[in-house]
Amino acid sequence: MDSLFAQILERIQHWGAFAYGAMFFIAFLESFVLVGLAIPGTFVMIFLGFVASNGALDFWPLFAATFLGAVSGDYISFYIGARKGEWALSILPRFSKKVDYFKVGKDFFEKYGNKSVFIGRFMAMVRPFIPFVAGTFKMKWEPFLLWNVLGAFIWSLLYISIGYFFGYAWRSAAVWISRGSLLLLIIAFIVLTRFFRKKVTEPPKEDGE
Repeated sequence: MDSLFAQILERIQHWGAFAYGAMFFIAFLESFVLVGLAIPGTFVMIFLGFVASNGALDFWPLFAATFLGAVSGDYISFYIGARKGEWALSILPRFSKKVDYFKVGKDFFEKYGNKSVFIGRFMAMVRPFIPFVAGTFKMKWEPFLLWNVLGAFIWSLLYISIGYFFGYAWRSAAVWISRGSLLLLIIAFIVLTRFFRKKVTEPPKEDGE
């Protein structure tokens, strides 16, 4: 296991700048309208944060790539919504089985207003649609930019940090526990990550529930 992981770290380190570019692209796609549903960007961020803790990548360039990708993806989706939102919503039912997500995004935006751009960033079900819906509803670009940048900053920092600090915990644990216990630690990490992701992606309950 140690040898395999060392090979993975060496391969990623060999990628160099390409790894940061790939993370920019992944964060961009996860934030892009409709496409984001198929991109597991959050898990990739956690994994690469873990890789950074082992020295194969640098934390801050990784954060910068993720942050800029997320901001760019949201802004392009917002721009498409502002320019072609009504037209797109009129034809999507013919091509996409995911059209119900746009209604979810619309309801979410109507409930939370401009703040939905920030809140939706942490909810996988609506993340790829809120910027598009905000553009369709003609949200002003100044408040959109504010909430977009703030949400992307915290989102990127949060998930990369989870992987990064877990990596330090792993290395500290390896000093005094067995490999079998390390395997249990990996399993616990996966379970906790999925639990955390589920919590932050659950739609908020309606008032009075």
